[in-house]
Amino acid sequence: MQLRKITTIVSAAVLTVAMSIVGFAGGFGVVGYAKAETEAEVKTADVFMIAGQSNAAGSTRKDSNSYGYEITYRPKENVLYYGGTHKTIEGGAGRYLRDFRPVQHGCGYTDNHVGFEIGMADVLNERDEYKGENKKAIIFKSAAGGTSVMPDKNYNNFGNWYPESLWEENYWDSSLYNNIVGFQYRVFIDEFKRFLEDAKAQGFEKINLKGLFWMQGESDRNNPDKYVDVCSALFKDFRAQFTKIIGEDCSSMPIYVGEISETFSSAVPTSIELNRNLIAAQHKIANLVPAVFVAELHDYAINAIEFGQNVVLGSDQSHWNYEDIFSIGKDFIALYDKVDGKVTGSVSVRYDGTKAAINKTTLKFDGEYGANFCDDTEVMPFTVKTGERYVIQSVEASSGSIELIEKTFNEGEITPVYKYNLTGMKADEVVTVTLGSNKKITVNISGEGEDYGSIPSQKTVEDAFVGCKYALETYPFSNGALYKFELNGHTVYGQKNVSKYIFDDWEQYVGEDNELNIKVFYGEKKEVNQKLDEIASGKNDDPETTGGCSCAGAGSSVLPLLSIIGAALVFLIKRRNTL
Repeated sequence: MQLRKITTIVSAAVLTVAMSIVGFAGGFGVVGYAKAETEAEVKTADVFMIAGQSNAAGSTRKDSNSYGYEITYRPKENVLYYGGTHKTIEGGAGRYLRDFRPVQHGCGYTDNHVGFEIGMADVLNERDEYKGENKKAIIFKSAAGGTSVMPDKNYNNFGNWYPESLWEENYWDSSLYNNIVGFQYRVFIDEFKRFLEDAKAQGFEKINLKGLFWMQGESDRNNPDKYVDVCSALFKDFRAQFTKIIGEDCSSMPIYVGEISETFSSAVPTSIELNRNLIAAQHKIANLVPAVFVAELHDYAINAIEFGQNVVLGSDQSHWNYEDIFSIGKDFIALYDKVDGKVTGSVSVRYDGTKAAINKTTLKFDGEYGANFCDDTEVMPFTVKTGERYVIQSVEASSGSIELIEKTFNEGEITPVYKYNLTGMKADEVVTVTLGSNKKITVNISGEGEDYGSIPSQKTVEDAFVGCKYALETYPFSNGALYKFELNGHTVYGQKNVSKYIFDDWEQYVGEDNELNIKVFYGEKKEVNQKLDEIASGKNDDPETTGGCSCAGAGSSVLPLLSIIGAALVFLIKRRNTL
């Protein structure tokens, strides 16, 4: 089954540029076109711009749906399309459609492919404002598959999106124009200029830029930290160019960033982890650049693991299927609708700490407008999470008040999530997160029963960190099982068919030497399982029990700390209670 999702709005923040409320409320109109005598006679276009790599370019087969064949899509004249994909540094023209056709199948990189513009158009086509002759929505697109924002990437000779402000040379010069550095950025800007001229020839006298919809990041998932810096510069450069071209301040023009799928390329854990790191980077950008909004698309599954094998759910292993790409277009418009004309202020986020600590820290606003707020917003909830080696020393607001609500843990994770509420914020509010180094506790491992399991090597054992849970992998042999642990003398029983354990209350057993000594006890599998069953049923009380410590297998709910009244009662409670 494919994972579905509910669109939410996350993160937008202002760092140094004041938000233009006029820009949010009414779009950005092109100045200089001939003016009609009355407003009703002005032919107007609301322009929705798309950029990025293949899922922006449109790489979804139009027959990649649950039926297995193309579903009829009847285009309407209310939403038009201009643009294309895949220009190359070698002079390849790509596939650009400049006839202002209605959005339809085939607006992807071939006649047989579509992008999320199809879902955007499905929503916009029904709006009364675009049903007349004098106002239309136009989707403008320029994108290329596999492209990166990094300066040295050149997939299929498409070049990359490396931003103008970071160029070492003036690559607009004709002799350097086709250099890989920033080529797709230059193509986008030049196609946008051409679009304005062609729109003028079509009779459009007023152009409202409604925002840039950015779908990219898969190619950069190996470098999420640098992605934050480079993509932040790119968004600012886009706005600077729009300001220059149309002669109006676009410094706060909305940019809508689509999360990449958690299962892009593969659903194996290592691939998912790479994707999650890039998604976290996308949210960090929204805390650094004015008016960037992130659409939560990560749980639209492209791949899944079934019976131990990767199964493709998308159009292929890298692109969403037709039904999902259609829904994603609708989600983008839902995000646009929630933002457009409603935001009156934003919160910027600053970090005080080492670069390593900042890179491991994520702040996410959870309210309806993410890091933005409107006049009647009273509370802005947000969460802060950092790596286990770092600690959050303080979270402060420049004008408003911040209250810590709770400390919690995501299932299967060892680092905490802190939930806060921000109230009394001003239009230019700044939240500052101060980070420091966490206290490390040395973990020593020993064990018994090495005929039935391998004692973890001291070289492979991780240190524990205050305020976090502690995870330990065990290695029973095929004929063995883990019976119990002793944490500085306190007993914790194992669980049948579990190898990785997460301890949530280990800190109370740390000795005066700031060390945690864990002893692992293995035994013959059948005998151990029988003992565990007896303990669970109350038929066996282990006289060696001296205390309790909550633990659970990885992926299970973490159990609460209990005082040992009886070994059987402890085990039963541990088996059924969750935090």
